[in-house]
Amino acid sequence: MEPRTARRVHPLADRPAKLVLFHAVEAGRADLTVLPPLVLHGDDEHASTDEVNAILM
Repeated sequence: MEPRTARRVHPLADRPAKLVLFHAVEAGRADLTVLPPLVLHGDDEHASTDEVNAILM
């Protein structure tokens, strides 16, 4: 398995990442693309960001 893309997942914009999402393929190229971080919550810790809401819809 070769990793193709990686994306860090932050609970809030000012907090460190807690998870990293990887997309890997079997017998793929060795190129790795690091995507911009995914921030789960905005200023309000209980409200999801627009990007998270779009993913969940």
